[in-house]
Amino acid sequence: MLHRKRGRASFRGAGHKPLPDKEVRAFGEVLASRRQIVGMLTAERNLLGTATSESVKKRIEAHVRWLERELERIEGDLDEAIKGSRAWRESEALLRSVPGVGLVLARTLLAELPSWAHSTENAWPPWLASLP
Repeated sequence: MLHRKRGRASFRGAGHKPLPDKEVRAFGEVLASRRQIVGMLTAERNLLGTATSESVKKRIEAHVRWLERELERIEGDLDEAIKGSRAWRESEALLRSVPGVGLVLARTLLAELPSWAHSTENAWPPWLASLP
């Protein structure tokens, strides 16, 4: 679970030590990189639809393939980070148990909203109760 102590966010599950802020920041950086890659893929695919030159289309297609491979590697890095921490696995599972919260949203919440944690373990954050 996410917890806040002395203004510093950390992850912790039942009976686990908090993860170092360095690991939390690194996870957030990888997630931000994923977000950028997804944005670039969207832009390149849109550009591909309007390109008329065959040579330009080939370059765009090659870039799209590279971006897709990079996205796979980034998602693998995120998977490894989650698998490597029981606290993150438990937190992700708890978030994903909410209807409508999928893999990407759960990981975004873990990385971007660490302030939702409270001192009681396995507690739902108060703002989560307001979701439909």
